[in-house]
Amino acid sequence: MTTAIAGGSGARFTTLSTIVPVRGRINSEERSASTLLDPPPGAPWIEEIGSQIVLAARARRIDYDTALTSLSWLLRLPPWMPEPSIGIGDDGTISVEWDRNGRTLHAMFDGHDADFYFEDGQDGEEWETTLTAGDDRVRYALRSIALPL
Repeated sequence: MTTAIAGGSGARFTTLSTIVPVRGRINSEERSASTLLDPPPGAPWIEEIGSQIVLAARARRIDYDTALTSLSWLLRLPPWMPEPSIGIGDDGTISVEWDRNGRTLHAMFDGHDADFYFEDGQDGEEWETTLTAGDDRVRYALRSIALPL
């Protein structure tokens, strides 16, 4: 938020900050907690799966774009998502799958895109979509996988 402060020689502009300053001196041994520098909390399994994807990219089993697309999608998942199964295909794809509550959500990442397949064994719903076109459907599928019956 920017405001003008009137002074003797005219208006002076200043920016107000929502960050509260730290008062006093901080010793080098003390650590200041900051939510600005910490990444948002992710699912507890993301570090392990992320490591698998990075190792596959380093070994050139998948290309950089596939690794980046899959990691950025996985990092956006809420922390309450259950752990998926992951597979690295011989064709350089990354497969992420949940089978839970009689429902299956399968994501296949290849380059900058992904294909999603969802099947609900309880009500017979079944569909396929892409990463760029199916945001609402994918959100619905993720909720149905994560929430108990």
